[in-house]
Amino acid sequence: MKFFLLLFVVSALFVLILLLKKSEDVKGFRVKRRFLDEREEKEYSALSEALSDYLVFPKVRVLDAVVPEKRNDFRALGKVASKRIDFLITDKKFKPIAAISRDETVLHACREAGLVAETSRSRLVSALEREAFAGRH
Repeated sequence: MKFFLLLFVVSALFVLILLLKKSEDVKGFRVKRRFLDEREEKEYSALSEALSDYLVFPKVRVLDAVVPEKRNDFRALGKVASKRIDFLITDKKFKPIAAISRDETVLHACREAGLVAETSRSRLVSALEREAFAGRH
C-alpha cells in the first residue's frame, strides 16, 4: 500500500513539474539571416511599387487568407494546411484581394475563394487592372 502511495506522489510531482515548465525553456533557435531571399525581396519590392494602392504580404499561410466553405471540411483543410501563398495582396483594410503562388493547389484554393490568383507578378498586375476596369476592386 505504501508503495502505491509513494508511486502516486512521485507521479503527481512529475506531472506538476511538467505543467510548471515554461515555454521559455525551448532552446536551440536563432534568428534567420534573411526573411526573404534576394529573388523574393526583389519581387516584393516590385509588387509593392506596382500595387501601391494595396498591401503586399510575403509567405502567408493559405488558411490565413482563405478557409473552406464548410467548417469541418477536413479533406479541403488537409490539402492546404501546410501550404503558403508566395505573396498575398490585400486592400488597405487587410481584405485579401489577390495571391501569387507557383503551387497549383494554392492557386485553385484561392480562386475557389474568389481571389485573383496568378503565378507571376506581371500576370497578377494585368488581372488586377482588368478587375479594376470592370469595377470589381
